[in-house]
Amino acid sequence: MGQFIIPYLAFKDSLKTAEYYKKVFNGKIEYIMKGKDMPNCPEKDLDKVMHLELVFNNNVIYMSDGDARPTDQAMLLLNYEHLDIMKEAYNNMKIEGKIVRELAETFWGAIYGVVEDPYGMKWEFHYTIPKN
Repeated sequence: MGQFIIPYLAFKDSLKTAEYYKKVFNGKIEYIMKGKDMPNCPEKDLDKVMHLELVFNNNVIYMSDGDARPTDQAMLLLNYEHLDIMKEAYNNMKIEGKIVRELAETFWGAIYGVVEDPYGMKWEFHYTIPKN
């Protein structure tokens, strides 16, 4: 039996945020449920995203609209098997994001960098350098 951890993130405009992540990671939005799709939804929430599923590179992130803001207590680490794919995503994100740590070789044998996206989420990009 498999076990998976799926981040569930709340943003003021999760659809806009998901469209950004979709572009950065060459992903796709698999599913969107809005308030109007739910029984007995309050009228003020009819256009809110209640659940959204974003898929990219065999990863899944769930999102919804809310007042929550990511904090420094949470970061998302992407561990890549291919350096070129990681560099592409890192470069895509830094266009609109803020570099927290420039992509560089580390003492632990990896290429690593951190970017904060325009929505306040920090993303760690990690690639383990193969040992010769």
